[in-house]
Amino acid sequence: MKELSLTVLKKMKFKKRKLIFFIEMIVFILIFFLGYYLLEKDPFIQFVKWYGTLLLITIIALPISNRLFKYFFDKGYVFAKPIGIAISGFFMWFLSSLKILKFNYTNSLICVGILAIISFFLVLKDFRKINDIKNNQEQKDKIKNTILKMIAVEIVFLTIFIIAAYIKGFNPGAACGQEKYMDFGFMKIMDKSDYLPPEDMWLSGNTINYYYWGQYIATYITKLSLVGVEYGYNLSLITILSISFMASFSIVYNLLKLLIKEEKIKSNNKRCKILPIIGGMIAALSNTIAGNMHYVLYGLLKILPSKFDEYSNMYGYRYSNSTRYIGYNPNVSDKTITEFPSYSFVISDLHAHVVNIIFVLTVIALLLAYVFSKRKIIDEIKDEKKSYIGLSLKKNAIKELLNPIIIFIGFFIGIFKMTNFWDFPIYLVVTFMTLICVNYMINEKKINGIIIAIIQIIEILMLSSIVSLAFSLNFTKMASEIKFATKHSPIYQLLILWGLPIITIVYFVLLSIIKTIKKNGIRLSLEKYLLQQKTSDIFIIIIGICAIGLIIMPEIVYVKDIYGDTYQRTNTMFKLTYQAYLMFSLCMGYILSKFVLLPKTKRFIDILVGVTSLTLFVLTLGYGYNAVSSYYGNFFDKTKYKGLNAVEFLENYSYEKTTAIDDKIIIDWLNENANNKDNIVEGASYSYKYGNTISVFTGLSTPIGWHTHEWLWRSIDSSTDCPEIVTNRTNEVKEFYESRNLDFKKDFIKKYDIDYIIIGNTERIKYIVDENTLKQLGEIVLETNKSEFERPSYIIKCNI
Repeated sequence: MKELSLTVLKKMKFKKRKLIFFIEMIVFILIFFLGYYLLEKDPFIQFVKWYGTLLLITIIALPISNRLFKYFFDKGYVFAKPIGIAISGFFMWFLSSLKILKFNYTNSLICVGILAIISFFLVLKDFRKINDIKNNQEQKDKIKNTILKMIAVEIVFLTIFIIAAYIKGFNPGAACGQEKYMDFGFMKIMDKSDYLPPEDMWLSGNTINYYYWGQYIATYITKLSLVGVEYGYNLSLITILSISFMASFSIVYNLLKLLIKEEKIKSNNKRCKILPIIGGMIAALSNTIAGNMHYVLYGLLKILPSKFDEYSNMYGYRYSNSTRYIGYNPNVSDKTITEFPSYSFVISDLHAHVVNIIFVLTVIALLLAYVFSKRKIIDEIKDEKKSYIGLSLKKNAIKELLNPIIIFIGFFIGIFKMTNFWDFPIYLVVTFMTLICVNYMINEKKINGIIIAIIQIIEILMLSSIVSLAFSLNFTKMASEIKFATKHSPIYQLLILWGLPIITIVYFVLLSIIKTIKKNGIRLSLEKYLLQQKTSDIFIIIIGICAIGLIIMPEIVYVKDIYGDTYQRTNTMFKLTYQAYLMFSLCMGYILSKFVLLPKTKRFIDILVGVTSLTLFVLTLGYGYNAVSSYYGNFFDKTKYKGLNAVEFLENYSYEKTTAIDDKIIIDWLNENANNKDNIVEGASYSYKYGNTISVFTGLSTPIGWHTHEWLWRSIDSSTDCPEIVTNRTNEVKEFYESRNLDFKKDFIKKYDIDYIIIGNTERIKYIVDENTLKQLGEIVLETNKSEFERPSYIIKCNI
């Protein structure tokens, strides 16, 4: 009778899994049809090629992520994408940097093959375990259930991906104004480069001296998917958004699942089933859609008036105001930037701090995976079933040095050096704090725990240096001087921007300390404090303290760069508080859901804090709708959908009371006819202004481009003086267009190896162009005047 019941139960489970799989496949297909309807034919074709490439990399990288995140609910499926992209992309970049392989489609595919070989050997290593699983029905059921979870995760990812692609299609242009010109230009010139590092499109003859690895990764996927940079630019952005959403969800979901286990709550409890989902959604929405309390107070409730922005007072809330608040409202000589992910996704800059979000979240997930790997030891110590870790210091140190999680953290920390250097010291500190807390708890001799954590950090530093070595050898530091801040933010402004997460986290930490003191008395040791906390709580406390530290730091010190006294803290506050926001989002997802939904939460004050903070957080979600509506217009009106091409905007783009259609014609001609190695000369422009458009969208280098950007990239050791090379080239380009000295023009062409001279409205606005002399330097190969200028725009092919 018992055997019969088991057989019936197995059949029921099989049918249930089969039904779930069938439903998932139907949903998957329906979402694809929705994508076809929303994105229209040509954008959808590019979308499918891109998505198919991502899916292939994900599946290939699964054995690696499964091994690293074996305690996660989906075995790390979410992180297979960034891990697969980073590993295969690194091989292509490294081999191209050593001039071993050219950066092209075939070799990029070979590097995916290298990733596949690594995964194959991991599967082969586990082959014996696989044979054992064949005879273990319980293990087989677990694997099948995990596969169903993975498919569900992929469906959610695809849904977000399609919705983001649809909204992006209402304003897909990589127009000037923020960093889009720089980011697109990096991608375009890398796409045409045989080897890396690429030439600087705005300083011909020199390689890019900036953290270009994020744009490289976007270009790498663009090559693999064969979509072209004009589509790859926007598809990269929505990929980062979609992965960020899923990664944030996964981290908090797994933390809350761990909390439920530690609280020893029955798995059939209804609250426990929705607790991880709600917490994960709070974190995911915070990192992709939410704003801060600035929007709530100035925009939604309108409690506070804008003292500097007439636009907001007359027409409503301007979404950029929450990122330009300290120093601007009121207007004082301490201008700062306090951007956050949702703002970045709206304005669509494919900049260093944006691309690195997916790798930052992967590092945080790896740290959580490390905590999970030690949880059994920690639990045994807490329950007094085991004293402490039994290995000697030497054996334990060797074991930790070979820990794949530590090795991968070192790999990604190395990537930070090339993608967004600010993240390197930030997450080195977060990593060290996590490692030292865990090792301090599990080692009987506390000094041994500290030593092991130090050894791990040394290993991470060494690995990061090896990973970034080829980049460092071709890179000159732009800023290295740290100074004490002479200007400070008003407390009320800090509270408006960061008060909600800071107060919530501080309350959470103080609550944990008070509870521990009640149990142990006032003489509380670090060891007792750590061991009496839930492991998940400790992880969130570490993340929360680090985030608060990043808010405080710009009030004490700043990194000196080229920007003057009024903007001395701008970059420091921008880069530090951006990462604080990411960490705050994870903390809020965990703490709020714990206070409001955890069955064991009985204190009225905890529930009150949780409900109040959650209500305020929900109000900040309106920022996303406000920003998207402002930037993209009415995205419910499908007739205004423009597609995903980042260059087509030039056909209808206006600047200086004229249109850019002739520039678009010049760009198309050069993309079709010029060689990848050709150089052009065009008018030098100031940063963030319309100018150097031809070099950006062709990937052909010009002697000098955006002035402030090149000033920053070529400054050495925090110098505020404009580098001589930038000043000289700016003057030479001006003289080239204005001078009647034919010999000077010929020497200029030879010096900078110029193949094409651009003469258009941009050049005529900036210079008094001597067109007659310029025409003597070659042959006019294209002439266009669709904008109906007084004079046509044209390209001269040099014959000097």
